[in-house]
Amino acid sequence: MNKLVPLVLIFILAIIIPVSSAELGSISGYIINDTNGNGTWDTGEMGIYRWNITLMSSAGDNITTNTNTSGFYDFDGLSAGTYIVSEEVQEGWINIGELLMIITLTEGEISSNNNFTNMFEEPIQALTPDQSNTQSTTNTTQTTASPIEKPNAIPALEGSIAIVVVSAAYFFVIKKREEKK
Repeated sequence: MNKLVPLVLIFILAIIIPVSSAELGSISGYIINDTNGNGTWDTGEMGIYRWNITLMSSAGDNITTNTNTSGFYDFDGLSAGTYIVSEEVQEGWINIGELLMIITLTEGEISSNNNFTNMFEEPIQALTPDQSNTQSTTNTTQTTASPIEKPNAIPALEGSIAIVVVSAAYFFVIKKREEKK
């Protein structure tokens, strides 16, 4: 009977304590309010609270989380493999950097500082001749359009077409003048 007790104890320990297990990793980062729009996290720039971040595994599984009050997100308990991390850009914001990141984890790897930078978008107002400010000086008239300030003011051109194209980082004005007959 004494020989049976040690065998039962070894069997129970083998079930409770696994002999080998793969170490799990994590992916984390911040969503940053990039106030100057340069794509980097500068002194004084803060994280953004309650921003949706989605992790998709190579198997197609999706996990979504929100950033905390510091703008931090974390996906832990991840097996080795390739993952796609993406952000959901909120209304009124412009993404400055990457919209998604492809991250390959090795066993037990901790991948941090996978940061997304976003900038709050000021509403753009339509410009009309009534909204422009005209200043007269000696023999010259200078017209600047509100709310956009110099140096790239758009003068009102009678008889021409002005098309304004705005993207996240550039401001273009295309003008077409009528041909003289």
